[in-house]
Order: sequence, then C-alpha cells, then structure tokens
Amino acid sequence: AVFGLPPAAAGAPPIIGIAVLWSKPFLWFYIYFVACVAIFYAFWSWYSPHPWQNWSILMTAVILFFIYFNVQVSVAVNNWYGPFFDYVQGLMSGTGKSTDSEFYIGLADFSWLA
Repeated sequence: AVFGLPPAAAGAPPIIGIAVLWSKPFLWFYIYFVACVAIFYAFWSWYSPHPWQNWSILMTAVILFFIYFNVQVSVAVNNWYGPFFDYVQGLMSGTGKSTDSEFYIGLADFSWLA
C-alpha cells in the first residue's frame, strides 16, 4: 500500500454503520474521483478553454459525487437494517438477551446514518 490504504482483507467482516463511508476502499474511491476530475479539468482547460468551464466541469463533478454518496448512504442503511432487526426479533421472541444500552446504541448508530 503506497499511501497506507491497503485494500480490505479477503476474510474481513463487512463494516456496518456510518464508518463504512470513511473506510479504506471508500477513501481510495474519493482520491481516484478527485484525481480524475482534476486531470479532466486540466486537460479541458488547455484543450478548449471556456468562460463557464469552472462551473460546468466542477459542478457536474460535485453533482455526480453527491449522487454517488447518497446511494452509498442508502446502502449503509440497508446493511445496518439486517443485523439490527435480527437483534430486535431475537429480543421479541425471547431467544436473545440484551441490555437497554445495547438497544439504544443500535438506535444511535442508525441516527448517525439517517
């Protein structure tokens, strides 16, 4: 790992919660996205300069990134639902044991996502 961001280990469990958005694979994507936008912007500024290029190129990149990020937040919420509702069903059926603090910690995790 050149920059200290190696890929996720093959047997590593998935990250559940908001921390997935700043995990190493996501940081790599953010770096890659910014580098590609910067290279394209520099090339287009040289090849075909236009007075609106700052707005058109950079704002298009921001809009695309926000769409991507919104989808990733939705995926993180969906990944959180599974384990949390399995936990709640276990409590409701009596097969699981828990403390109040564990339940409220799960709700707090969701509040960070939502």
